[in-house]
Amino acid sequence: MLKLTFDFIFSERGVKIMTDVDGATPDPASATSVHVATASTDDTTDTSALLSPVAVNNMALTSSTEVSGQGKVLQHTRRGLKMVGERSFFDLDEPVWHADEKSPTCDKCHAHFSLTLRRHHCRRCGEVICSKCSDKMPLVRMGYVDPVIVCMSCATVCQSEDEFFKMQLKLLVNGAHFHLSDSEDPHSEYELKMSSDHNLIVVSNGHHPIALKDILEVKTLHDESTHHHHHGKNLSLELVYRHCGQEKTVVVSPSPSHARKQSVDWLKALKKGLIMIHKNP
Repeated sequence: MLKLTFDFIFSERGVKIMTDVDGATPDPASATSVHVATASTDDTTDTSALLSPVAVNNMALTSSTEVSGQGKVLQHTRRGLKMVGERSFFDLDEPVWHADEKSPTCDKCHAHFSLTLRRHHCRRCGEVICSKCSDKMPLVRMGYVDPVIVCMSCATVCQSEDEFFKMQLKLLVNGAHFHLSDSEDPHSEYELKMSSDHNLIVVSNGHHPIALKDILEVKTLHDESTHHHHHGKNLSLELVYRHCGQEKTVVVSPSPSHARKQSVDWLKALKKGLIMIHKNP
């Protein structure tokens, strides 16, 4: 007996959340040191930084691209050093910054700016903030290589997103094995993995890929009959998506002949990524 849990529905780019849900690495040796000058409109002086091979590799991990070759390159922008180029489903557009001349006070605590209390812009939402209301966090969805200034509200979001890029996204790219309800043979196994550009779910054995932007609806299925024995690990996802102009439905279930935990973790990671896009589009 299956118990249906309704999670969220996509409509174009927007999604309506109904309930809360639970929640190929590049070779470091291939990265090269890059010397750049970093500057910000929020800073009074320019600084220099040496981007180490480790930093380059960390950014390559989050974008699944190398510094050159797969559509993304390092670029020094007025707001910081970024990876720019081919877009991923998880990329976030930069906000319009609030104008300095229209912001005599901090947008958060309303303290008046002065020679000693300087303005800063949150790189994620664009609000003008003071140092007390700001923090430095990774902002990988915008391609920033180094931690950047964000407001305290965005800092919490950035922390969760950074965890997704460091852990769940790597798991999605590595893939896992499943049964698919739309298969002619119900016992056939398929490997599902995220494409290197993070835009497609690639499916083995000749099944068509599923574009992340075309997923319309996600439902969580739990197998009640074995729920208590497996501590709720028999998780499946029902995906409703567009393909070639038609609406299709498929239930993705962990394969019993492979590591079930890996497959369940893969499904949870997919859900987390889709909801991350919805909550913070």
